[in-house]
Amino acid sequence: MDGKADMLENLDKIDVAIYMGTIRTKNNLKYAKLIRDKADLVVAYGTYTVYGGIPGLGALIEPEEIMKIVSSTVTTESKEETDLPEELKLPKILPTYMSPVEILDPNIMVPGCPPEPMSNDDLLKVLLDYTTGKKSKNKIIFGKDQSLRYECPRKLKDLSKIIMPRIYKLYEIRIDENKCFLEQRIPCANPATRAACKMPCTGCMVPAL
Repeated sequence: MDGKADMLENLDKIDVAIYMGTIRTKNNLKYAKLIRDKADLVVAYGTYTVYGGIPGLGALIEPEEIMKIVSSTVTTESKEETDLPEELKLPKILPTYMSPVEILDPNIMVPGCPPEPMSNDDLLKVLLDYTTGKKSKNKIIFGKDQSLRYECPRKLKDLSKIIMPRIYKLYEIRIDENKCFLEQRIPCANPATRAACKMPCTGCMVPAL
């Protein structure tokens, strides 16, 4: 985190490091590499870190275009960015998107936007085990290999009968707790999403394996 960069550089060793967010700037890349070099156990926390999420969509746009969009939304007393102190200037974006998972090579991956309470409970158990000397030799990714639909209590009998002339958001309709969200014209991505959270599903756990 900003303000702690010098501490990270001066540490010889880290037991556990939890990385949240993506890698789009030189500093992001620098500190992600430092974390991997110094930490014994690295946790990739959240969908942005594990799968890219919304920031990962930036890979579809040229860095120059992203900077133009961001610059147009920043309000400063100075008309030109060149007039700003160095610490207030927007950081330059790396030419290509870099996956945090590839750079960090994490021991544990906790998807979710944000991760569910049950995932946080499981992570805490793993970290407590680590303090007693237990460290898994295999990578751990929270969630199941099957899709969320297999755990959904709202069973849909016939998908072909669903007609959606319009789509409702959760706050726009009185929800029938005994019916599938799709039957109620509420978007739900659980048929194609990894089982690692509760419903309704927005797909942040990404496709099941």
